[in-house]
Amino acid sequence: MPPLLMECKACGANKAEDLLVRKEVDKVDVICLSCHRQDWRPMIEETARINRPDEQLEQKPVKYLSQMLAQVPPEDVQQSVQQLDNVAIYKLLKMAKAKALEKKKGEEEKLQLYRIERAHAEYAKHFVNLLELAYQSDKRTHEAQSQQVGGLCLVPHSYKYHVSFVLPEYSKKGMKVTKGDKLKVQYRPNGQSTHPEYEGEVVQFRAATETTPDRVTIEMEKRPLEGTSQDWHCEVIMNEQPYERMGKALRDFRQGTAASTIITSKILGLSVNEQRSKMGRTLPSDLNVRGLPPLNPSQTEAVKTVLKTVLCESPGQGLENTLAEDLSVKVKHVIFHMFPGRFSVTVNCEILVIDQAIAG
Repeated sequence: MPPLLMECKACGANKAEDLLVRKEVDKVDVICLSCHRQDWRPMIEETARINRPDEQLEQKPVKYLSQMLAQVPPEDVQQSVQQLDNVAIYKLLKMAKAKALEKKKGEEEKLQLYRIERAHAEYAKHFVNLLELAYQSDKRTHEAQSQQVGGLCLVPHSYKYHVSFVLPEYSKKGMKVTKGDKLKVQYRPNGQSTHPEYEGEVVQFRAATETTPDRVTIEMEKRPLEGTSQDWHCEVIMNEQPYERMGKALRDFRQGTAASTIITSKILGLSVNEQRSKMGRTLPSDLNVRGLPPLNPSQTEAVKTVLKTVLCESPGQGLENTLAEDLSVKVKHVIFHMFPGRFSVTVNCEILVIDQAIAG
C-alpha cells in the first residue's frame, strides 16, 4: 500500500495548521479548520499498487480500507463540531500544545491489560497449533525420504572423510535435500541393521552425466567401512532446531520477556517503559533477536511502521488533544485521508496499525 495522504477532500486543505486532530485511547477525531461546508461526506480515496506479471505497477482502488477505518460519527458529535467557533478552536489548539486534557487511569487501564492478555492467548492458541502441525508434517516428509543408496565410496584426496553416493529418489526429483542438511547412513547387508551408523553433512551435489547418475557428497566425522559400496541405507536427519527456537519465542512472548511483547504493548496502548523496566532490557536498535534469523527489509519496515502509526502513545491518559502538525511528525507521511467539513470522523487506530503492519 502506498502512504495515505493528509488532505481535506472538500477544500483541498493539506497544511498541518489547517487540521486539528483530537485523539482518545482508541479513536481519532479529525477537524478541518479551513472548510465550512455543512454536509459530511466521507470521500476516502485509497489506492493500492499491484505488481503485474509484466512488472508494471497499476493503481487500483481499495474499498475495504475506508469501510474499516472510517464511520459516520453520531449526529450529536457532528452538531457539536459544527458549533465550534474561532474562540473554541483557539482553546482546543492551546490545550493541544499543553496536553492539558487528561483522565485518570482506572477502568481503561484494566481493559487494556485484559486486551493484551487476550492477545497473548490468541497468539498462543493459533501459532502453537500451527507450529506443531508444521513440525509433524516436516517430520513425516523427512521420514518418508529414507531409502537404499548405492555406489557409496570415499572421495579420494580429501583431507576430511568425504563420502559420495547415489540417492535414487533425489535423481527422480522426489527427495528434498540441500547443502547443510544432515544425512545418516548405515551398512545393512540383507536388511540387517547391526552395523554402526554414520552421520554427515551434505557439502556437494554432482549433476548426472550421460554415464553417471546424480551423486551426493557428505562430510563425516568418522571413517566409514571400506570395500562395501552397496547395501547402504540413508536417512535424512530431522533438524528440530528451528522448531525449538520458534517454540521458545512463543513461550517468551506469553511470559512477557520477548521483544515482540514490547511492540504489542505499544500497539495496545500499554506503557512501554514499564515493560522495558520489567524485562530489564530495551528493544534492539536493529530489531533483530539473538538466536533468530534477522528480519528482512520489508519485515523491518513493517515493525517500524507499526511503531510510527501508534497514535495512543500515553496509556491510561485518556482524552488528549494534539495538533495535526505533531501527528504528522510522529508518523511521518503515513497518515489517513481527511474529510470535508468541520466534522469529526472516528478512526479505529488498532485497525490502522494492523493494516499498516500487513502492508509492510
